Amino acid sequence: MYIREALQILARHKTVIMVAHRLHTIRNATTIAVIENGQVIESGTHDELFAQEGRYKKFWHDRARAEQWQIEI
Repeated sequence: MYIREALQILARHKTVIMVAHRLHTIRNATTIAVIENGQVIESGTHDELFAQEGRYKKFWHDRARAEQWQIEI
């Protein structure tokens, strides 16, 4: 079983605060809060945040570009 699937099962009917650097880990969260300098700058579902031109969407685009990086030897 994958960690994300296990977390979804364990979190059912509970409030869970999760800190994540991997965006896919939190994609299905009911509410996602983007925190910068100790302040919540955006919050909502994945779809709501992705529809905005904010930090969350930029994180997703930056992550997608980083996955394409290659080190040439």
